[in-house]
Amino acid sequence: MTIEPPKVSTIAQPVIPSCVGVSPKIEMLKIAEISPDSNQPRRYFDEQQLEELKDSIRVHGIITPILYRVDGDKKIIVSGERRYKVASDLGCKELPAQFVSGDYRVIALTENLQRNSILPMEEARAIQDIINASGLAQQAVAVQLGKAESTISEVLKLNSLPSAMQEAAMRSPLWSRNKLLKLSKMKGDKQQSEFKKMLAAIEKKESTKKQSDSASGDADQQPTPQHAKKITTIDRKLHAFRGHIQKLRDRIRKDVEKITDARFRDGIEKEIQALLDEVSAYQKGKSEEN
Repeated sequence: MTIEPPKVSTIAQPVIPSCVGVSPKIEMLKIAEISPDSNQPRRYFDEQQLEELKDSIRVHGIITPILYRVDGDKKIIVSGERRYKVASDLGCKELPAQFVSGDYRVIALTENLQRNSILPMEEARAIQDIINASGLAQQAVAVQLGKAESTISEVLKLNSLPSAMQEAAMRSPLWSRNKLLKLSKMKGDKQQSEFKKMLAAIEKKESTKKQSDSASGDADQQPTPQHAKKITTIDRKLHAFRGHIQKLRDRIRKDVEKITDARFRDGIEKEIQALLDEVSAYQKGKSEEN
């Protein structure tokens, strides 16, 4: 039997240290109140990764709160647009969130860099945006991002690439920093020739991967009649149980929020997290059996 853990956990700690302007308080925001940031550093969203995230959130809920800032009467996402997209698709009404009061551009880029979830070209553009908006020198930006000044200087060279190359690099994770730096050191016909070679190789790799994923998906989506019947029976039995788990989660959450002793509250939250980990391990074992 598969067990669905609570859909939202208030146990998660902020990804970015609170010293840079992220509130330690986790609040629930209505999705209708939140808007993506059209100027956020991340532009590329891998469809397969989004589907995997959707599966994870469907089972485990949203563990890490999104970060948001306030612009007039709007609440803008600083970090967590993928979680926002998936939660919207799943029909969620609320998201756990933390308020950002510091330099949101630096925080957004830092959070993406820490999770290694941003493309090299996205990083180059985001760093240039920070410099343009703040007027800071490369050395000061390097300190804020925790990087060597030479690294910042190297990354910024990618912004000198022709626009067509930059746009191609924003559409695939296969465009590594080394590939792009190699192109940035070339000029004219030599640069164009090398770009075409790289582009052809990348497109070939992506095409091969899609064909492989498609073949694997077709094989996975052909359960036997007996297996399909078994899954349907399990789903029916779990439906009522999930409702009980949801109500229990809400009661626990309300009780924990009333506790004023921080150490006692932290102790309870650790025990709850340990229980959730045990439930997840049980669920994984049962999934492998089925």
